[in-house]
Amino acid sequence: MFTIENRRWVQKFCQSIEPIARQKNVSVAQLVIAATLQQPGITYALCGARNSAQAIENAAAGTVVLTQEEVKFIDAKSHEFFGELELA
Repeated sequence: MFTIENRRWVQKFCQSIEPIARQKNVSVAQLVIAATLQQPGITYALCGARNSAQAIENAAAGTVVLTQEEVKFIDAKSHEFFGELELA
């Protein structure tokens, strides 16, 4: 799962949504968490953190407001890039 090729796909995905993160003045991680929380039927996101600073950053993602178009764009990019991941 954590192959070099998969890491490349993740990097490309992050680069594709980074302009939105920059516009919102948030990290890419916060943007992904916010987009996850704004998916229909999702009420929470379980996020890992290595330290308290990351936990605080992750929690702040709950305050990020995205337009429907932004959520759709991020969702489309996730399907575009993660449809290629090797899961074995």
